[in-house]
Amino acid sequence: MGKVWVALGVTLVLLGSVMLIVQEPVEPIGIAAPATTTAALASAVSTTTVGFAEVGGPGIHGSELSRDSFYPHLGNTGYQIEHVDLRIDFRSLPELDGVATFQLEPLEHLASFVLDVGRLEISRVTIDGEEASFDGGPELRITPATSLPAEVITVVVVEYRGTVGANKSSVNLFDSGLRAGDAGGWYNVSEPDGATTWFPANDHPGDKATYSLTFTANPGQQILTSGTRMSSTETADALTVVYEMGQPLAPYLLALAIGDFTAIEQGVVGGVLLTDYVESSLDLSQFSEVLAEQPDMLEFLNSIFGPYPFETYGSLVVDADFGGALEEQTLSTFSRGAVREGIVVHEMGHQWFGDSVSVQDWSDIWLNEGFATYAEWLWIEHTLGSGSLDTEIERNYRLISGAVAGLNYDATLDWLADNFPPPKEIESDNLFSWSVYLRGGMTLHALRLEIGDKAFFDVLERWATENRYGNVTTEGFVTLAERVSGQELSEFFEAWLHDPMPPAIPELHLFPVEP
Repeated sequence: MGKVWVALGVTLVLLGSVMLIVQEPVEPIGIAAPATTTAALASAVSTTTVGFAEVGGPGIHGSELSRDSFYPHLGNTGYQIEHVDLRIDFRSLPELDGVATFQLEPLEHLASFVLDVGRLEISRVTIDGEEASFDGGPELRITPATSLPAEVITVVVVEYRGTVGANKSSVNLFDSGLRAGDAGGWYNVSEPDGATTWFPANDHPGDKATYSLTFTANPGQQILTSGTRMSSTETADALTVVYEMGQPLAPYLLALAIGDFTAIEQGVVGGVLLTDYVESSLDLSQFSEVLAEQPDMLEFLNSIFGPYPFETYGSLVVDADFGGALEEQTLSTFSRGAVREGIVVHEMGHQWFGDSVSVQDWSDIWLNEGFATYAEWLWIEHTLGSGSLDTEIERNYRLISGAVAGLNYDATLDWLADNFPPPKEIESDNLFSWSVYLRGGMTLHALRLEIGDKAFFDVLERWATENRYGNVTTEGFVTLAERVSGQELSEFFEAWLHDPMPPAIPELHLFPVEP
């Protein structure tokens, strides 16, 4: 996952053995829809009615399916969300009340469209200030009073209520969404499909938007989320915070934590303030040494990938044991056992690869996890030297080639199919295969050896900067690597991303099991 399980980064090799890891309708309370989200906002954007058609007239019904090859039921087509204003009252958790306002651009002439709402209870929908009809869930079909013309921003306001808690993801074995911690706090880990446990969304990384966030909790609590805090106001009845996330964000990457936290300012790097938060029930001394390395990590990654793409960064450590960490945008969330040097730099690396540069299709997840894993390995090289990197590469090659299993060729192929399938051949129910981390990272190291350091690091920086805040594909990365290196690399990537047995790395005397 952007979630890095604690065992990752620790060798899976026990001398002579293998450790196999099994991934084993009501009015909102206390929140009024802001003036800027209804008539005022509707008049502030272009809402010309030229070309509108009455329901049943011209216009298509937007699909409740996305074009994702793995998870077509995540996300919807027919529109793009430009901005989201979320106003949520968390004072009665696990129940919440919210108003979500979307500045939405139809890409086609829409007679209706679909939002992902999970199990949220929707009480009212308006479009440009007019009542709209709606039906269904978790795919909520919204039908405006008049059809929506293409390429004209419209304002959609959704009022809702929900009861939150850890849900089994619809696509993997892990819990997903907003849930309670072990010490009275609440935290969110939503990759890939948990965002709709607490707000409506077009829940796919292909539809990223900027966010305005106004969250309310009980006095005496703290609220942490993605972006820059604009204000915090506490009264006898409520704490209200306002954040702005001014760079595009995929719904699953919106951070949230509510509870009691100790804040640690780690300094400023390149104009970016690093602030960490550790839940107060935890022993701060267990984490302070590793977290204090983040300024050096950020300075190093800036030098490799180009300038950090957001305004703030920090790590959030919650008193829970969900098994790892998630690279939520500007505020990576860690379970209490996951604050380790390799994982900390991994999540920071994701801010470039996964958050700023996001996949267009979940089948390309190696572009997130392989790149963040290689950030770990570059940090090893930077802090411990090239010999330590070579050792790390050799250890991981033994894993991804099956050499560690000590089997014959045919048995090794079977073992690899179960444990390390090629990164572009994983199944949709195995999104967080070890392969997308380790063989994905090894693909990048092999590319570095193939095209040389100068071209390789130019590729990394250009990939991060030319695609900043956008969505990418494997084909796009291959094209960039060929353009920068001047080499034809289709066979190279075919072998590393698709062949059952990974290629040899003769420069390091690493060879796969022979037939």
